Amino acid sequence: MLVRTDPCAGSGVPLGCRVAVPRLAGLQRGSSMPGFSRCRASGLVIALALTAFAGPVPAQTLQGGVTQDYYNAGAGSRGNTTYPTGSQSHQPNDAPCNNPYGCGRGYGQQGGISANPSGDVYCQRSPDMPMYGPYSHTGPQTPCNLPSQAQAPQSPPINGCWTNMPNGKLCVQDGVFRDQNGNVVILRGINLAGTSKTPPFLPLPAAFAPPPNSNHETRDFDFLGNSDLSPIARMPGLGFNVIRLIFVWEAYEPVEGQRNPAYIAMLRAIISRAWQYHIYTVVDFHQDAFARTLAQGCGEGFPRWTIPRTIGPLDTPDNSVACADWMMIAAKDSRVHAAFSALYHSDLRRKYLQVANDLVSQLCGEPGVIGFDPLNEPFSDPTGWGPPVDGSSGGALPTERELASLYQSVAGLEAVRRTRPILFLEPNLIVDTGLTTNLPKPQGYSQVAYAPHYYDPQTTAKWLNKFIAPGPTTAALQRMQKIAGLWNAPLFIGEFGAAIDTGNAQGYMNTLHDEFNRTLASAAQWSFTPGWTAGLKDGWNGEDLSIVAPVQTRSRLFRPRPYPQQTAGVPKSLQVTYPKGDTSLAYTMTYTWQPQQTTTNTTVFFLPQYPGLDRVAQSGGALQAGCLAAVNPFGSPDFQRMVNTCLGQPQIGGPLQVEVRPAGAVNCSTRTYPGGVIKLMCEATTAASAGLVQVVVSYNGWDR
Repeated sequence: MLVRTDPCAGSGVPLGCRVAVPRLAGLQRGSSMPGFSRCRASGLVIALALTAFAGPVPAQTLQGGVTQDYYNAGAGSRGNTTYPTGSQSHQPNDAPCNNPYGCGRGYGQQGGISANPSGDVYCQRSPDMPMYGPYSHTGPQTPCNLPSQAQAPQSPPINGCWTNMPNGKLCVQDGVFRDQNGNVVILRGINLAGTSKTPPFLPLPAAFAPPPNSNHETRDFDFLGNSDLSPIARMPGLGFNVIRLIFVWEAYEPVEGQRNPAYIAMLRAIISRAWQYHIYTVVDFHQDAFARTLAQGCGEGFPRWTIPRTIGPLDTPDNSVACADWMMIAAKDSRVHAAFSALYHSDLRRKYLQVANDLVSQLCGEPGVIGFDPLNEPFSDPTGWGPPVDGSSGGALPTERELASLYQSVAGLEAVRRTRPILFLEPNLIVDTGLTTNLPKPQGYSQVAYAPHYYDPQTTAKWLNKFIAPGPTTAALQRMQKIAGLWNAPLFIGEFGAAIDTGNAQGYMNTLHDEFNRTLASAAQWSFTPGWTAGLKDGWNGEDLSIVAPVQTRSRLFRPRPYPQQTAGVPKSLQVTYPKGDTSLAYTMTYTWQPQQTTTNTTVFFLPQYPGLDRVAQSGGALQAGCLAAVNPFGSPDFQRMVNTCLGQPQIGGPLQVEVRPAGAVNCSTRTYPGGVIKLMCEATTAASAGLVQVVVSYNGWDR
């Protein structure tokens, strides 16, 4: 069956009977009336409650800027028509309305075609939103008495942490992220950006901005005026629904007591622009090796004034390619460890918490901001060791007592208690190599995600720099999943990635995403750096991990991948395969979930933006009464294809096919989002009220 939501399926047509019919000659766009689309056809009324024509017409604007594509008679252009609100009433001779969205039928003889003196066609819009009512219609009004389509059970949605939560926020309950409608959300996104780490600290630099690592004075710098936010528009089409946005204390407060509101204004503008595209933000308090004046000038993050004078002479900031081995340099630098000890045990802790509270207060109330990462890749407890909390073998680990204490203080901050952000908590830096941790979850604060990073040592070791075996990656994700389970928290891999010169980088990325899917984890790749240059690469320590350089997407490091962004229920399993090889567009995604009543009852999939997403076929449905009667049999060469569609067979030659198990459990359609991104929406029906639902989406690589 066609899975586009047509404008005439309010209640009178079995969902399996939305059959494309041939475009009629002479059919033209006419005027309109509230709640309807109006077309003209010489002497014929096409009861679009029975049929959906093959030509696309205006995409209707939904709440939040979402648009809904639908078919209508003869129109061939797209546009925007605002969904009306209210409820739809019926003509006295109409059948009872059992559609919770409101009902409206095309009127005509059995079979869907009737004469009308005016030659007008009135068509109900798709049932995602209620209709105006009542309406009137002059001319013959013969009800089309076809079976009503199945609708989702109308018991009230369950309540939880999302009850009364504003739009643009997520919360944590039962180990998953939930949106304001109670849907489970999986986050797949990107870090922004490599150029954020060094002066002038710009994640999205304009072409005329000072270059990264230029030691440009930023105390009175116009951050936003030197930024170009336009690259954000690319992110939805790449499948990103979250950015991890770097905050650098040195940029905000280069001189003690002199905080720069212009820096926060730039971050706020990025957050706002991202949310225009329905992209969430995690604010990340970033540092590496503490500061640019430590680790031979290879660090970044904390201002120079935060480093205790007692730890010895400081280094001149470098952050050039000479710092390529910065992590080992930092691990061997006793001053780095001393600086972290000061963070945990001296007055610097109080100053850090003041800035953290300030940051949360200013940004975490913004629409789209879902959480706060208090400290990127921290060192802690270099002399305290203990067994892993998950009971696994493999030797002692840093006890994490210092880090646990700091996180407990962050959870108690006034701004945190007031704005309730999700705290994305990272363990000790060494866990990035795949080890486990004994970091405990903060007490008394439920809004927490376990947010380790992961870089396979095979890919980071200078002597190897090649992905050979998947075993270490698989084992690492299993350990991370176990800790998240002990915390009853979502797993969010805050960073992963590979340098462009990594051997078998594509195989590494495929293995990582296989594990993310197996564990149903959320993740953000490092990094999206539009300010990349051939000379400076990502703009810090010679790193070259950006998935864009500067405009072109680097296929060795990244490809858009299908996944469920929101689920009306509990996710159970996700698998994506590439039957024609890693370089082919063809893929098969298999997703299984336990339906659960939510406000929307809709599961949303991101699909890579390949050709033909607007030509979708859904199989698995059964023949329903009146289905053949809804087909216009006027000698169309596409008649056989339409009959096959009605019978639930995939369209011949269609690039995107959807199979629902059990048949009819969900009704799937495509919808266009801001930026022209097409997603697959699967709305639950009565068949989904019990048992598991599985959707298999196949894209065969067809290019029209």
